[in-house]
Amino acid sequence: MFYNCSEEEYSLLAINNKTTLYCENEKIASRTDMTFREPESIQAVEEFQTQLVAMRKADGQPFYPICNTNWRVNFEYQTPSGPFERSISIPNNIGTKGKQEWEKLISLEEWKQQTLPGYLDPNGISDISLHGLIDEESGEEISISNMSVSAEESKKLLELIEKESEKLGFWKNFKRNSSRNICFLDLDVSKSFTLTEDSPWYDLAPEYKGKVVKQSLDSEEVADVMINDQMTETINYLLELAKSKGINPIVKNEEP
Repeated sequence: MFYNCSEEEYSLLAINNKTTLYCENEKIASRTDMTFREPESIQAVEEFQTQLVAMRKADGQPFYPICNTNWRVNFEYQTPSGPFERSISIPNNIGTKGKQEWEKLISLEEWKQQTLPGYLDPNGISDISLHGLIDEESGEEISISNMSVSAEESKKLLELIEKESEKLGFWKNFKRNSSRNICFLDLDVSKSFTLTEDSPWYDLAPEYKGKVVKQSLDSEEVADVMINDQMTETINYLLELAKSKGINPIVKNEEP
């Protein structure tokens, strides 16, 4: 299942699950869609699909009206008689009821595990960079470039991002022109690591347990995570890390 947010808004967490795991340059696992197995999750998917259909086609109407949009939701169900697929074109604004069903989906544990940064293994993160965060009182920009981090530091950072994203609401979007409310956290995931049972990747490649592997996103080695400036625990932790490593995160004043 796949859904795109409106091009006029951002979600707190970038939904990019086109990730790949490599071992000795050989692709051993990948994520291209959201996969749900738990009964609660499947029910939420079905309810979301039902709402999208109701939104597109009024009761008693034999056809869908034309929908001038590039957004589509693709569903694929695995049934005893074989796979069943359905694709629905949707408008940029899915309405209040659509968002309510969407919020149920993104609150599922299975969703979080497959959404950036939930599926990243902290052992594969080598350094981080932060850009675009403005202190509204001083007008100064806070910026961190290529700061080396340990697996423990990366793990805590990912946990804070998920915790605060959920607290603020995954569906709380911010307009493109509200750039002061969004900062971009770049995670370098080019570091090789040993696959262990507690890795988010383990279920997709259990036979490679103990092997040295490497993760990537869309063939890139950097994961871009958009975070809101209200995520104070996350931001304060980043600033504390920078100071502990002798890095001054204040780089310039916004005003000329």
